[in-house]
Amino acid sequence: MLTCARRLTTMLHLEALWAQRAFWETLQHRVVTFRKLAGAVRHIEQSTRAAERQYKHVMARHAGKLDILHLYVKFLLQVRHDPWAAAKWSAEVEKIQRLEEEENNRLLMGQEDTAKMQGSTKAVIVMGANCIMRMANDVAASALGFASRNDLVGSNVNIIVPPPFDASHNQYVKNYIETGAVGLRRVCLAMPGGGSSTNGRVAGRAWRAASCRS
Repeated sequence: MLTCARRLTTMLHLEALWAQRAFWETLQHRVVTFRKLAGAVRHIEQSTRAAERQYKHVMARHAGKLDILHLYVKFLLQVRHDPWAAAKWSAEVEKIQRLEEEENNRLLMGQEDTAKMQGSTKAVIVMGANCIMRMANDVAASALGFASRNDLVGSNVNIIVPPPFDASHNQYVKNYIETGAVGLRRVCLAMPGGGSSTNGRVAGRAWRAASCRS
């Protein structure tokens, strides 16, 4: 059901964008009649209302779906040209993301470890066995030149590993998992968001998901 609703929402969103494009194309004609111009404006109004109704319908049923909310923010900016409403909904998206992140953190590490990580004065990044960063604290984001820890979460840790080490880093992690080498401490290079390299010290520790603990 949600997939069909998402597809219809996207289709109506695109229809509204095409209506605006058709309006501007009409204005570029050598001869512009009032009838054609009025028809183009009417098409914009109708398609925008249809998309707005669909968004409200879907969001009433699936209020926490981030992909729908992200798309609605784009609709407000691209179609409605309403940056104030877009800012309001962007804040709502960030709130939901933060709540989901906190819940995932509790499931992954437990509430006590999560609180320690977020309150640490040291940069902390937690990644899965697939090298995808699952969590990061604000200190890590700031030290690496990222505006928010959300810029790190969901990305491969290779984005902060400078070349040529980034190409083989996944294999390094695989080796550590296979050999059981945890508690790793060594000097390494890190690559902040700006692209330059800096010295750092890495310490490794292994967690099992809190929900899988015996």
